[in-house]
Amino acid sequence: GRTEVPLLVLFHGLEGSSRSHYAEAFADFARERGLGYVVPHFRGCSGELNHGPRAYHSGDYEEVQWILQRLRERHAGPLL
Repeated sequence: GRTEVPLLVLFHGLEGSSRSHYAEAFADFARERGLGYVVPHFRGCSGELNHGPRAYHSGDYEEVQWILQRLRERHAGPLL
């Protein structure tokens, strides 16, 4: 179900992923404080090939907006 716990959202760097050292450090930070935590993988950054019609780029605010909208639909608490 939908939870009211704050959700920490980390967008990784262009060469990063949820396995980056800084992403894992933020996971520890969130866990220690009882926060939810998510690191969305941008297109082509998850270790799987991107078969979509477009690639991610650093100015892709539409992709970030889409991700945040999906998270807001699924999470009742604040996004940090």
